[in-house]
Amino acid sequence: MAAKKPIKKKQMRIRTTSGAVLVADYDGLPFKQLYTLWQDVCEKVTASDMFMEVRDFNLLRAVKESGTIDRVYSDNMASPRSPNKGGVEVIRQLDAIAAKDNDLQKTQLPFLKKLIAELKSHTVGESITNPRNILFSDPIVNAKGHIIRTKKVYGHYRTRRYEIWRSSKKDADTGKFENVPKCPSSWYSYKQDAAKPPMWQALYAPTASGTGQIIQSKGLLPIIEEYYEAVKDLTYSGTRDKPISITSKTIAKDLFEAFPEVEEEVKSWVREDSPFLRTNLTLYGKQASESLSLIPIKAETAREMEVFESILKVQNLGLDVDTIYIKVTPLQCNRMALMVKDYADRLKNRTYEQSVAVNRRAQSQRAKEEVERRRGKTTKKKK
Repeated sequence: MAAKKPIKKKQMRIRTTSGAVLVADYDGLPFKQLYTLWQDVCEKVTASDMFMEVRDFNLLRAVKESGTIDRVYSDNMASPRSPNKGGVEVIRQLDAIAAKDNDLQKTQLPFLKKLIAELKSHTVGESITNPRNILFSDPIVNAKGHIIRTKKVYGHYRTRRYEIWRSSKKDADTGKFENVPKCPSSWYSYKQDAAKPPMWQALYAPTASGTGQIIQSKGLLPIIEEYYEAVKDLTYSGTRDKPISITSKTIAKDLFEAFPEVEEEVKSWVREDSPFLRTNLTLYGKQASESLSLIPIKAETAREMEVFESILKVQNLGLDVDTIYIKVTPLQCNRMALMVKDYADRLKNRTYEQSVAVNRRAQSQRAKEEVERRRGKTTKKKK
C-alpha cells in the first residue's frame, strides 16, 4: 500500500512594501474573497427582501449608513456631527485592505483590532446599538382592528401581530385590504439579544447559513476576526537557505549601524587582502550580497527589534522573531562598504594605476569560492 502524501498546510503569504514576505498557517479563503462575497450578497438584499417599505435601499447601504461603528474613530474618520457616515469610512478602509491582498500596511492591523473591539462592544449586555435590540412597538388589536395596547419587540417590526393589524386596513388607492406579510420569526423577538434581523446578520452572523438567514455569508465581524487571527500569527519567512530579498532604500544605513554582526561582515569584505575586492579595489557586490545573506542577524534588544521591524516595514505586527536572514542588492552592499572609513579613504586615494587596473578572472573566482566556503561547501575544481 502506497504511503499517503503528507497534507500540505495552506498558508497566507503577505509581501510587505520592503519586499519581505510574511507567512501564517491559514486554511480559510483569502480575506479579499470573503470580503467581496460579503459585499455582493449584502448588496443583493433589497428593501423588500428585508420587509422594509422604502425604495432604492439594500443591506450593504444599510451597513454603510450605520453610525454605530463610527464613534471610536471620530478623530480620524467621520465627525461626530455626521454620525451616519461612520460605516462608509469603515467600508472604505476594508476596501483598501481587500484591494491589496499581497500587501499589509503597518496601520492595518491596529485598524482591524480596533474595528473588532468596536463591533464587539455593541453586542455586550443588551446594548441598544446592537441591531438585534432595535426597539419597536408591536400592536395588539381587538376584533375591529383597533390597537388596544402595544408590546415591546426587538429586531424588526414586521411581526405576526403587525401583519394582522395591517390586514384589517384598506389601501386608500385600491380599496382592498392591505397585504403586509410578516418577516421570518427569527428576525424579531420579545427578548433582547435574541433576534436575528438582516442588519445583525450582515455584521455578526457566525456562519453562512441558518434559520431565517438572508445572506449566504458570514457576518463582517467573523470575517474580520478570522483574518485577524491569521495575520497576528504571521512569521518572517526568511531562512539561511531562502533569505528574503529586501528592497528598502535605507537598508544599508539601518543594517550597518544597528547590528554589530553586519558591520563585522562588511569590514571583512574591504580589508586589504579580501577576496571580495577587485584589482581596482572596487567591491564584488554580487558576491558580497550572497555572503551577507548567510549571516544570522540577531535582534537581541528592543532597539534592535525596532530597527528590524522598521527595515521589514512590519511595525505593530508583534512578530515573534529574533533572527533574520536577508539578501540586499549589490548597490546596497557597496553603500555599506563605503561606511567603513578606512576603505572609503583607500578608494578615494587610489593611484591612477590602481583605478585602471584590469580585473583578473582569478580574482573573481576567489570571491565566488569564498562565498562557498562561508556557505560550508567545497568548490570542485574542473579537471
